Amino acid sequence: MTTKGQTQVSDQVTAGFSFRFADAHYRFDDNDFAAETEAGYVVDDASKSTAAKERAGSAHLEYRNLDETLAHRLRVDRTTNQNDTVSDSVTEIVSYRLQYAADQRSVDSTEQRVSLLVERKEDADSGEVQDRESDSIGLEYNGWLSEALSVQAGVRYDDNEVFSDATSWNIASSYFLDNSWRLHASAGAAVVN
Repeated sequence: MTTKGQTQVSDQVTAGFSFRFADAHYRFDDNDFAAETEAGYVVDDASKSTAAKERAGSAHLEYRNLDETLAHRLRVDRTTNQNDTVSDSVTEIVSYRLQYAADQRSVDSTEQRVSLLVERKEDADSGEVQDRESDSIGLEYNGWLSEALSVQAGVRYDDNEVFSDATSWNIASSYFLDNSWRLHASAGAAVVN
């Protein structure tokens, strides 16, 4: 089940939330042995099952200046996972995002948007997995250089407590031809902890 909502607190302030509740029951094959024949790779066993519960919640508060060329958003997320066969986990994220419309339009309709993200993430686990913390900062530009040419570029730095610190990046561009075709190119590097 998922629910979300948003309300206008004042002319310049918006508050919102979302919640997700998911329960699942899984059955799986018996894999406690090494298969010696092709038929032995799949062995159905109705007693092999697990149940999982996921609870996710998010709340945000956003402030925009009067001409809406600047938007500040503070967001808090919390996700819990409970499972019969593996350890329980909790992920908490606090993030701040600043968006600026460089062409002085509103941040929703701008053709030149600069975004800054600052984030703190904490992962806790009830089992043998080590708890983790990371602090991140990212900068991104999205814009149109002409009516036919759009560009996007971003960079992000992650300061990890357990894993190696990392810098990831991406660039992309699209050119729209007169015959409604689009040429697109993109490149980037990312890290998974």
